[in-house]
Amino acid sequence: MHERHAVTAIVRDDHSRLGADDLREVELNELLVPGEARWALSVRFAIGAASEAEARAILGQALARLDRELPLQGEPTITPLRLRDGIWVATLTPDLTALASVEPDDATNRCRYVSSHFGVGVGWMSRDTERVARWDWPPDIWSRSPGDDILLHPAVQAVMILCEAK
Repeated sequence: MHERHAVTAIVRDDHSRLGADDLREVELNELLVPGEARWALSVRFAIGAASEAEARAILGQALARLDRELPLQGEPTITPLRLRDGIWVATLTPDLTALASVEPDDATNRCRYVSSHFGVGVGWMSRDTERVARWDWPPDIWSRSPGDDILLHPAVQAVMILCEAK
């Protein structure tokens, strides 16, 4: 059995000064492993559509209505929801590598950043722990009615943002 040991290193936050106050300890894996390698981040859309092609078209329209573009890693995958006909699940992987940093670099903050693309006033239900954050819209799917708020497109039934430590 292998034991895991905490290893720390001293790094300087501000290269313009040499004072001891500018040093901090960080875990060695924070230096060696970029944030993206430590987190699995995904966004899932439940879309009401008659076919995969229609669901893909609706997803494209919904993404175009975000407040700002959400960079993605690869193409979204779209699969039928096994529990209900006419619902397709589109899974996207946001690409946060272009960000200078995510501070604090935790699951909740990564979900918060992705949710900010959906605009102000969207009500999310969040369940956060130290290693997992899950944000759902609508907050209470069971009490929804046809006249309720629409998020990005009328065919979008639900959105889940999930971030888990690897």
